[in-house]
Amino acid sequence: MKKMFFLVLVLLNIFFLAACKNNSNKKKVGILQFVSHESIDKIVNGIQDGLKEIDMDLDVDLKNANGDNLTALNIAQKFVSNEYDLIIAVTTGGAQAVFNATRNKNIPMVFVGVSDPIGAGIIKSKENPETNVTGISDFLDVEAELDLVKNLLPDAKKIGVIYNASEINSCNELELLKLKAKDFDYEVETNTISSTMDINLAMDNILEKVDVMINLFDNTVMSGLDIEIKKSDEKNIPVIGAVREQVEKGALVSNSFEQYDLGYESKDMVKKILEGESANNIKVKNCETKKLFINKDKAEKFKIKIPEGANLIE
Repeated sequence: MKKMFFLVLVLLNIFFLAACKNNSNKKKVGILQFVSHESIDKIVNGIQDGLKEIDMDLDVDLKNANGDNLTALNIAQKFVSNEYDLIIAVTTGGAQAVFNATRNKNIPMVFVGVSDPIGAGIIKSKENPETNVTGISDFLDVEAELDLVKNLLPDAKKIGVIYNASEINSCNELELLKLKAKDFDYEVETNTISSTMDINLAMDNILEKVDVMINLFDNTVMSGLDIEIKKSDEKNIPVIGAVREQVEKGALVSNSFEQYDLGYESKDMVKKILEGESANNIKVKNCETKKLFINKDKAEKFKIKIPEGANLIE
């Protein structure tokens, strides 16, 4: 009986040691999604699908801060306290929370969907991040949006923009838009919002002054896109979208990348870091794959000829 008991103990010990060995090879990856709306959800889906293709034993933990800065910081701090091997941060708010939580910690971050990572204070330069951070930027091509206005809406003179002034990416994109708009002889009217609840009033104020709306990569506007589109439709003002999903929701057109691809492309960076390469040695990448999407119903409404090669959204 004692021999049998001893044998059981030995077998249990072997199983325990084997389990510990297996667990030691598992890499813990946290994903901090700052806010949830269709475009951001597609980025996260792309990230998740990309991670599945990495030939490693990964323990992936996805958390959503629902647009709250304090919640985002708390999530990031839990990832740090649990000694995650890498943290993926989605959008500027998420990246700033992770950066603050990992400061002076040896935990690398890959950001996805951060328009201006230098302005956000999370890297020193795109060539040499220097902060144990790398990622994929999605800075808006404002010239491409202005070209769309020029080519599709030649009579337009005044452009409207609503944005959340607390989103640094929106502020930076807006400044560039204003600068480039001068080359096209466009006037830019703006209205700030703090939450989606402000969109109704902001749109009422701005639509009387403009010929077309242009959207930035603004999470607050994206979260309340239905309101913006509804108000614009009521006044027969077209909306130039920032991404495909906005065209699907009723914007006239966009010339940008697909959000899913933005997330999916992060897998190569994640793999390199988990294999031992320093994030500091990986250049920040710009998402450059662009596709032209146009909403068929809106094109008909505004009597716009479908550009050759455009992807039609019906």
